Amino acid sequence: MDSKNKCYNRIVDKAKKLKLFKYNCLEFSSLDSNKQSYIKQYISKKDMPVLVFWGNYNEWTLLCMDVVITYYNNKIYRVNLSIAKRDFTPCLDRQYIKQEVITIDKLQKIISNDGKPLSNLNIEQEKAYKLKTKAKWLYAKNTQDFIWMPSNIEVYGVWSILIMIYNLDVCK
Repeated sequence: MDSKNKCYNRIVDKAKKLKLFKYNCLEFSSLDSNKQSYIKQYISKKDMPVLVFWGNYNEWTLLCMDVVITYYNNKIYRVNLSIAKRDFTPCLDRQYIKQEVITIDKLQKIISNDGKPLSNLNIEQEKAYKLKTKAKWLYAKNTQDFIWMPSNIEVYGVWSILIMIYNLDVCK
């Protein structure tokens, strides 16, 4: 098996492990031909599509092995993963304003409230809780672009996959 097939399989396996296929995630190859043709007009021949997160024809994200392409309200966001590296942070909308990049570990640490009721959250915990439950965007700090997802679950799943892709030699 060549490295591109290994990378493809690792991405799909990770999506299965994260149960993303229960939501709006599909393998690109399993999309109906109309949707595939529609998406193909926005990608280059060298892009290798793996997963698509489908909202509708005006809201979708395509995860390829080296790029993520979001189409949202007639605008294309193209994030080159070799440039973006690991510097992603969830955000509630595209109005990203000098927010620090939050790591997965930091978010998990902030949000674990030691069993206290949510009303006892401090401001940092409230912000993290809102990001965890409402985020629909990932901001790529190095490229200053955005990646849209249909739900917060997919935001964190894709974030995890992007980190895996960055760490895998097989995807490079």
